[in-house]
Formats: sequence, C-alpha cells, structure tokens
Amino acid sequence: GAGRIITVNSGAVDMQGSNAADYTLKLSNSANGGVLNLDNNGTGNGIYLESGASNYPFVVSSTGKVGIGSTNPNAQLEISPTGNDAIIINPNASSSPTYLKFLDAAGGDFVGFVAPNVITTSVVWTLPTSDGTAGQVLATNGSGALSWSSAGIPAGNDGSVQYNNGGVLGGEDNFFWDDINKRLGLRTNTPDATLNIVGGTGVNALHIRSGQNDGVDYIMHLEDTDGSVQAMYVDVSGNVGLGTTTPADRLHVNGAVLREGWFMGYRATNLGLASNGDNTVPWTAEQRKDNTYYTHNANSADITITSSGWYRISYCLNIQNTDAGGNRNTMRGWVTNSGTEIPGSMFWVYSDDNNVNRNYNSGANSFIANLSAGSVINVHIQSTRGGAGATYNVLTNSQITIERIDE
Repeated sequence: GAGRIITVNSGAVDMQGSNAADYTLKLSNSANGGVLNLDNNGTGNGIYLESGASNYPFVVSSTGKVGIGSTNPNAQLEISPTGNDAIIINPNASSSPTYLKFLDAAGGDFVGFVAPNVITTSVVWTLPTSDGTAGQVLATNGSGALSWSSAGIPAGNDGSVQYNNGGVLGGEDNFFWDDINKRLGLRTNTPDATLNIVGGTGVNALHIRSGQNDGVDYIMHLEDTDGSVQAMYVDVSGNVGLGTTTPADRLHVNGAVLREGWFMGYRATNLGLASNGDNTVPWTAEQRKDNTYYTHNANSADITITSSGWYRISYCLNIQNTDAGGNRNTMRGWVTNSGTEIPGSMFWVYSDDNNVNRNYNSGANSFIANLSAGSVINVHIQSTRGGAGATYNVLTNSQITIERIDE
C-alpha cells in the first residue's frame, strides 16, 4: 500500500516506512493460528529491533537470550538501561499487591517480593559494595543506603542477656538468663534464685529509689505467693515493717524477734570467796553461745571476743554477806578488757551483816564497748572491808550477757 516499501535482497526483506500515522508492518490473525513465526537457523540474532543509528532497544539472540538495550545478552534477560530506571513494575488495575516471584525447579513453590499497596515515600535502596560476614544482616541508614550489620548476631556466651552496645548486640556473662530454671543473674552467671544480684568491689548490690508521690504506698513489698504472709514492707517514708504493711515507726515488727550474736554465761552454783582482794567470777554454764563472736570454756572466767566491733555488756552479781564476824560489807564490781578496766563498767553494792535479813543484795551494770578480736572479758568482784575475815558468796543465777550490736 501507499507509504510501504518491501525490498528483497539476497533472501532478506527490508521494510522502510514513511507514514508517521501508521505502522511499517502490521500482522493480524483472527483464526486460531499464530501471528508471527520466526525460524532462525543461523548464528545471528533472531529478532533485532533498531531505533535510530546504533540504538537497539530489543534483541533476541540465536540462543534465545533477550537483551533490552543490549545487542549481545549474556543471560536469559539482560537489561542495559539508558537512564537510572531499569525495571518499573506497575500494579494491576485492582491495586492489589504486585509480586516478583522466583519459582523453584519444579515450577510450583516460589520466593518473592511484594511492595505495599500504598507507599508514602519513594525509596531506592543502595546495596553494599561487598559481601558481609556470616550472620550479618542488611541495615539501612534511613536514607536508602544499606550496609552489613552485626546487630542481629547474639554476643557473649549462651545465656548472656543481649543489649544495645553502640548499635550492635552486646552480651555479658554477668548479665545472665538461666532459661532452664527461669532465673536472672546480675554479676553472676550461676543464679540460685529467680533474681540473684551480686555486688563487687566499690559496687553496691541493689539500690531502689521510689518514684514520685503518686499514691504508691511503698518502696518495696515482699510477700508469699498468695499475699497472705507479709515478709517485708518499706513505705515511702522509709518505715520498715516486718510482718506488717502498715509500719508505724522506723522499724515495726509484728511478731517475736530472735536476735543472734549474743552470749550469756551464768553461775549454776554459789561461789564462796574469802578474801578482800580482786576476784574474777568464773561462769559455770552457758545459756546460749555464738561461736561467730565469742569463745568460752565451761567454769572459766575468760570470755574471748573473736570478731572486732561494738558490743553491749550487761552483768548482774547477786551477793550474800557470809562474814562470821557480823560485819557489814561493801562490794565493788567491774569488767576488764584483757586486764584493763573498761570505763563505765563499775558498780557498788552494800549489805548488812549476816545476822539480819538484809545480808543479800545485787549489783548490776550495762554499758557499750568497742572490742577488738582477741579481747578477753572478765568480771571482777572485790570486798572493800578491811581485814582478812571478809567472806561472801556470789550466788546462783548471777550472769553476764554480751551482745554484738553493730551487725
């Protein structure tokens, strides 16, 4: 027809169109056969579309490889764009997600990518220039540049709790989760309780600070599984309750208190003394003994301190005047630390002669002393009546109590 030229040259057909309003070559078929069948038995390209001089937007090689913008495709599909955009995939008419799928060898299952239906901001991700190490993941800088990151690789050993360490995972053996027993250890990797906290040199083990005064009534509350037994309660005023959640003072104990760290020695028999000199009182029995702070042998006057600290010493001597001459007696008692009298430890006691009902009396004192390990504590009694005939008894149930007070 008009505007179409067909030239046959050595078996080749050259068609050149000059009609801008129509196609140079148009093929159509309304039957069931094909429209175009090209059979290339040579080595040249099967389809070669040229757009202008040396511009080949579409090529099908003799081996079936397709090149878009490439005259010699090296893969099943090779694209050499003239600008930045190599592939643009538009959504279908229903605006449902469009997939890019890679089928498996059997042609059934696939892996793929899908873009969201609505994209608020266009983005292009730039891949790293080289491969990462095993376990690394791709991370974005927020501007489309991807880089390899170890953020997803657990740090430390098994059980190490993970934390953000400069943008990557950090792991510390002393921040440990025991997944078998469901226990958390801080500064230990062998927790023996649900929460096991171990302090260190210059490091406090636990510091709890209350939040703002917003109606929360306590700083710490310890109770049993169903809340029926109250172990410890610390309110926002700093009052501590043991066995109560309404402490009325700095320490409020609901129940009995059993204090460890004390010793009591006593006389199980009368001790007869017949001298107005210095006598030490041996203790024949012990009511309670704590070997952490004290040592004492039965019937010995020596009580040895084994741990340095502050102690409260209380003692009471029951005195009976047995002077055959019927004389009154004045007694002085005191306590020594390794032979040296402890200031404030002395008492005086007076009794009538042994022929009247007032020949019994007691002397007692209680004081505090700072004692060093190895200190030997003795109780002394002395009659101040002159002469060699002064006699008296230290009676049964005379006693001494020593209590550690700074722990």
